[in-house]
Amino acid sequence: MAKFAQSAALLALLGALASCERQAETEPAPALTSDWPAIAERGVLRLAGRAFDGFDTLPSQGLSTEQYRQLADAFAARHGLRAEWQPASSISGMLALVAEGRADIAVANITVTPARSENIAFSLPLTRSREWVVGTSETGTFGVADGTAYVDTLAAEYPDARRVPVPPDADPSTFIDLIESGAVGATIMDEAAARVVVRAGAGIRKLRELPAIQNHAWALPPDAAELKAKLDEYLLERHVLDAPGEAARDWAAIKETGRLRMLTVNAPTTYYLWRGELLGYEYELARAFAKQHGLELEVVVAKDVAELLDWLVAGRGDFIAAGLTARRSGRRGACASPRATWRCAKPSSPPAIRWPRSATWPDAR
Repeated sequence: MAKFAQSAALLALLGALASCERQAETEPAPALTSDWPAIAERGVLRLAGRAFDGFDTLPSQGLSTEQYRQLADAFAARHGLRAEWQPASSISGMLALVAEGRADIAVANITVTPARSENIAFSLPLTRSREWVVGTSETGTFGVADGTAYVDTLAAEYPDARRVPVPPDADPSTFIDLIESGAVGATIMDEAAARVVVRAGAGIRKLRELPAIQNHAWALPPDAAELKAKLDEYLLERHVLDAPGEAARDWAAIKETGRLRMLTVNAPTTYYLWRGELLGYEYELARAFAKQHGLELEVVVAKDVAELLDWLVAGRGDFIAAGLTARRSGRRGACASPRATWRCAKPSSPPAIRWPRSATWPDAR
């Protein structure tokens, strides 16, 4: 009885939050054309962003939400435009602003789906990921965030399943509470976020990995061909597009691209999401190191330590920050940082990363 009451209270709270979410939308900007000559004449690039970056802000690869915002600001500045941000409470709200002509670009890791592509154009893919089904049972009720691509996935994969609406800014703890209380049996989410829920939830497990690889990109109006061409060119220039793999890079190559790729796993001491904020001891050390050298930190999340080491050797990242010991990493062609449990490619595996002599490694004490 107590468990039922807890489930009912959670569902009632979610309903109230969803209602507040709809009422909280701000008055949108007037509809204007997004063709490039009109944008240049206005001198303003209208950018749609999340008013609160909740559950969708744990990237499994690519840059953080804040870094994407900075990238969009820099794109506007490159063309002598003033960036004007339009807030939205959800991904669907951002897409609506673009589709209605009230924003020129929606800046987020937005899943590219056939349904969305009917009314929206997308930049070249920024990241790719798979979706997981996690919970206790996939035969009961699903809790899926409103306004996300997961709603489409649920309809395609489980057409007869009952869905409990969840606010789009819900964090992993909300889904853990829903599943542990029995209010829902499962949910669908990207792999990186799903790993957090599986690790932290009691009795929550991976039920299924969906086979399709989902592309994530920024969204634009379908008739803004020149804007899309300029944006894609800029993203290619900044080397932020998703790539299957790169050669291991030395320090000069890292400085040239302006980004540092950190390989890690989801764990409380490495990289995790809490109330919309990216945290983790290793992540925060790496972010400080990147900032010291004027670099943007890109996080690439692997499923386990073995995959971390394979990806390092394959060149998918520049270093591992996951609390490894020298004994565990040395057998597979990795060298340790002098003062922290970080790993980079060995000099014997050219072209290997060579950290600068002036680099100040964070103190792991």
